[in-house]
Amino acid sequence: MDAAVALLARVRPEDRLDVPKLTQHLLLPEAADPSGLLVAEHDGSLVGIACGICEGTTGWITLLAHAPEHPAAGEELLDALGAWFTDQAIERVRVSDHADSYIIPGVDAEDFALLELFTSRGFSERLRCVGQKAPASAEIPTAVADLMRRREHEGYRFERAGWADLREVMTAADLVARGWGLVLREAVLRSQRPDRVV
Repeated sequence: MDAAVALLARVRPEDRLDVPKLTQHLLLPEAADPSGLLVAEHDGSLVGIACGICEGTTGWITLLAHAPEHPAAGEELLDALGAWFTDQAIERVRVSDHADSYIIPGVDAEDFALLELFTSRGFSERLRCVGQKAPASAEIPTAVADLMRRREHEGYRFERAGWADLREVMTAADLVARGWGLVLREAVLRSQRPDRVV
């Protein structure tokens, strides 16, 4: 796991992973299957890692990363995950929308190589995260601020959550995407900062 943490620190520094956190996200979720955790090596060194999990007839790619100097590792891992999903009788595959185990969800629009790889294998964009990597103190993007103003005009309100709001926020999060309420709960428990929830 140390080699995986080192690789991810290079290619996904925003995730700020250590061995316990990586283990928690890849191996301990209820739907985790160790046979869905794949690695690519070159000359004895780890150059890529991927993780797939299954639930019913749906599979999720919860992690795919490779060293930039080894793009073929990403292709091989994605193809190997595809074969693994076929062996598991999976009918559809999604990228990182399984909230129990994603690290940074989905494929960042700025990661052109990875986005191109998924597109070349038949994946298409369904949703786009806004502000996923932004710190809580970051300025709200103009498009998001405009949407918030429109929603406020419709009667919605936006404010930072407090401890008393968490049950309602977790319920609403699960309506957006199954499992997000649990992820929100775990994040608040770890950080003790419900005010980071807007």
